[in-house]
Amino acid sequence: MSNNIKSRGFTIVELLIVIVVIAILATISIVAYNGIQNRAKTSSGASLSGQIAKKAEAYNTVMSSYPVDAAGFTHADVPEAKLDNTAAVKAYVSGTGTGGVGAAATYNNGESIVYRQRTGGACIWHWDFAASTPVAVLKTLGAATATTTAGTGCTATS
Repeated sequence: MSNNIKSRGFTIVELLIVIVVIAILATISIVAYNGIQNRAKTSSGASLSGQIAKKAEAYNTVMSSYPVDAAGFTHADVPEAKLDNTAAVKAYVSGTGTGGVGAAATYNNGESIVYRQRTGGACIWHWDFAASTPVAVLKTLGAATATTTAGTGCTATS
């Protein structure tokens, strides 16, 4: 008598090859997804900081000064300067912060824009998450100039 047993299923080597291929595809997908997320956060920050800059300029046109803090973007006398999302604006006057804890770099979270009013101008930071390490991107308004790129300083030239 002979036993004719047909083996069914996959060998361990075949299963390992499939698992490795799936792991490689998952890794590629996760890396691509993170890159897309970082570009979206950067784009959102740039858009919001541009909107804040326009609103601050409108406020300056009416009030002859830039808003001191985020509350200035809801001022009743300047409806042109009203922001839809003032919660994203973190304003500070000193290095220790007003309206939040810490320096501007504390708000490197993809959701916050840092606004700093200076004599004759203002500074607005958002972060570039598409860089290998997030870096602060600064916009200056009026007579304000940057003293650092880390989002912790901004002086007025006047």
